[in-house]
Amino acid sequence: MDKIRVLFLNQSSGEDTFAQVIENILSNLKSLDTLTLSETVSIKEAKEKLVDNDVLIMWLDRDNSDAWHQLDDFMEESEKLYYLGFIVIFGFQRENLLENATEAMLRTIYPFVCPIDFDVLHASIKAIDSKMKYKKSLVNFKKDLLEADSLNSIVNKALEQLKHHPLVGYQEASISLVDRKNKPNKRYFLKIDPSSLHGDRSLQKNIQDDKLIAKVDQDTVVILESIYADKSRQQFIDWGWEYDKPSTQHIKSWIGLAAKYQGDTVAIITLHHQIAGQYKKSNQKLVSFLREFGEIFANAVEDFFIKRNQSVVKEIINKIADDLNIAVCSSVRYKNFAEMI
Repeated sequence: MDKIRVLFLNQSSGEDTFAQVIENILSNLKSLDTLTLSETVSIKEAKEKLVDNDVLIMWLDRDNSDAWHQLDDFMEESEKLYYLGFIVIFGFQRENLLENATEAMLRTIYPFVCPIDFDVLHASIKAIDSKMKYKKSLVNFKKDLLEADSLNSIVNKALEQLKHHPLVGYQEASISLVDRKNKPNKRYFLKIDPSSLHGDRSLQKNIQDDKLIAKVDQDTVVILESIYADKSRQQFIDWGWEYDKPSTQHIKSWIGLAAKYQGDTVAIITLHHQIAGQYKKSNQKLVSFLREFGEIFANAVEDFFIKRNQSVVKEIINKIADDLNIAVCSSVRYKNFAEMI
């Protein structure tokens, strides 16, 4: 795993009440093998270094209590710094501290006040870094799909993202397309990974005939955390999980995702794992990621079909234009020939 790159910007005169705290924080950060630390006391130098870091920690004393605005405004103006986490430590105590902290939080900055609990600070650094990487992965995924030149490419890129994303991962997966324009709605497999996967859900005349898939269609994200846990067994049966199917008995944890475009399900994605508890429904970051992922995937699929249909229409128009041109030319030639006679 890549180390978290942290930049510590010290805006302290060295005479504030919590001066020793700064030394303790720096000492503790340097002792962590999960991150690399660089330091500066210059806002100008910090701006130059931001692009090479993942998290900025800025220490402010009483005289520099508003200096964080300079960095925040600078980061807002740079697209390259959109994924940089920002922590502000207010190394002072006074009446407007609450006002400063509130304003920082409203601007998605993480404020700390002294005394500092280093374990909480460390946990925040990791959480912020994870959140920023998660946001960046979705943006990159969207960009990749926009560059895809075929439906197969879109599907393969989607599975690649799900398989290797730290929040998700899978051992088996399927993506099926839902036909919403004809009733009853049918779903057709686009891709199974691995290709040797044998499922009973390859085609449903109507997705509502499959109780579990109908629930996915309705709820968008359905997670079966530990399929063989006694406390969950009856609930999963009620949802439509079929314990007596040989093709599902090795699955211990399962995700069903409805990729939706403007509220309508475009595709159904299922992810399977043989480790119980691999997917946790209490993991809100996972659920949020899946919802955003599904929306991006659905938009890419719809965009593909729109472009394909436009291409077909354009080809038909060009063909009609060519035919008309040929007809006009023939008419002119016939007229000229007639006049010659």
